[in-house]
Amino acid sequence: MVLSHCHYDHTGGLLGVLRAVSRKIPVIAHPSIFRCTLVLKPRLRYIGIPFTKRELEEASYLVLVADPLEIAEGVVTTGEVKGREEFERHGFDAYTISNGHLVRDELIDDISLVIKARGRHVLITGCAHAGIVSIVKHVASLVGSVPKA
Repeated sequence: MVLSHCHYDHTGGLLGVLRAVSRKIPVIAHPSIFRCTLVLKPRLRYIGIPFTKRELEEASYLVLVADPLEIAEGVVTTGEVKGREEFERHGFDAYTISNGHLVRDELIDDISLVIKARGRHVLITGCAHAGIVSIVKHVASLVGSVPKA
């Protein structure tokens, strides 16, 4: 299982699913996925993972990795998307705590999947908080071509 990013609407049911299966399975995520993630409007609210790292480690084989990772033949995570397009940098108004200060959350944990099928690369994103143009460019640099779908 691959977590696209930390927001509760992508992770909220995860522990229930993991506890329902009869064995531990790998869960792949970015190392920063457990950071404090907040929105300020309409009120200050936590929107991150609704459980602890320890709870997830007890229920799965947690793999935290920022780099691309081949998880099956022809299936690779994008890893952290670097070199983002400026016009895509502030599409989501979230914040985190850094060195005791409230700062804009750059959502560096946003990862996607690339599947090679029939000689073509297919991109599967979650919310694409890193920006779809930035993600497509990142994938092209990883696999040598722009995804076809």
